[in-house]
Amino acid sequence: MSTNEIFDNLVTAAQNFCDWAENEPTDTENEARIGLQNMSLLYAALLGLAGLDLPDEEDFHSEKRIPIDQWRNVYDRFDSLPVTSYVDVINPLQSDDELIRTDIQEELADIYQDVAEGLELYRSGLKNDGLWHWRLTFEYHWGRRLLSVMNTLHAYFEDKADWEVFSSAKK
Repeated sequence: MSTNEIFDNLVTAAQNFCDWAENEPTDTENEARIGLQNMSLLYAALLGLAGLDLPDEEDFHSEKRIPIDQWRNVYDRFDSLPVTSYVDVINPLQSDDELIRTDIQEELADIYQDVAEGLELYRSGLKNDGLWHWRLTFEYHWGRRLLSVMNTLHAYFEDKADWEVFSSAKK
């Protein structure tokens, strides 16, 4: 896959995730299914940046901020998911790490903020800034969080033993 194809794939995955976060929710199980699909594609697309030579980090000079009311709307929208919280650990590699209860709405709204800000930078012509924003926020902020939310939604379907929801053509 060429570098441009990797970037295009990432932009498409970011846009699909943001569209899902910004649009009106559907029924609960469909929301979880669509969310898992969008999160999986976003995670895979970000992994595509691994090993790519991006321009030096000091060239990163711009910032876009998502307004708090936009963040709040997305937060409220994620109330449509069938799970509201989950138990997580800060570092799963430390056996003595304490368990924490995490708000799934806040996690997804924070992820949305980072993804949407990178998308704004990229689409405004500051492509390198957008790519660096995604890479840095993914590595240091939301990459593990995204996996934790995906794991939680996966467990929801596993507990319900209702994998037929994935055969639905609804989108």
